[in-house]
Amino acid sequence: MFPDWNAAARRISGLFVVAGAGTAYAGGFGHSGSRLDPNVSVSVSHIRGDGEIDVETAYDEGWPRELDDWRLASDWVHRALEPSDVRFPIRLEADRWEQPVAVDGVEEPFTFVGNDRSWVATGCVANAQIRLAARRWPHERLALRSAAPSEVSGEVPVRPQR
Repeated sequence: MFPDWNAAARRISGLFVVAGAGTAYAGGFGHSGSRLDPNVSVSVSHIRGDGEIDVETAYDEGWPRELDDWRLASDWVHRALEPSDVRFPIRLEADRWEQPVAVDGVEEPFTFVGNDRSWVATGCVANAQIRLAARRWPHERLALRSAAPSEVSGEVPVRPQR
């Protein structure tokens, strides 16, 4: 339905980036629903030092609330391990916490799962679902801002595997 990220981004009501994080790179995009009424999501990525954060903005029904913790934990497991971490036995430990995130200057409630090294979070702002996924990125004093698709750069630069 959408040939590329820009076409999907133009279809949504707005997208979000991390305030003060520098260049936002186009990430993934997707859609579901009918051709006449598609549910659309787009993501952007920020890279700083060896840290990274993805911000997905989705306009869809989202997950049923009772599956939020399962979805966050599942998403976090994919962020928690890097290729260099795969030594058995593997032990992962995550916490769950509620924390406000400033979105366009307004504190909004978000649910986080993870630890200081990697985490994922979700929150709703107006009719948008915002999903965050980070590795080596601080979660304290996190702020998001609305952005236009034209503010987003091309694809994420290729980084060597750690």
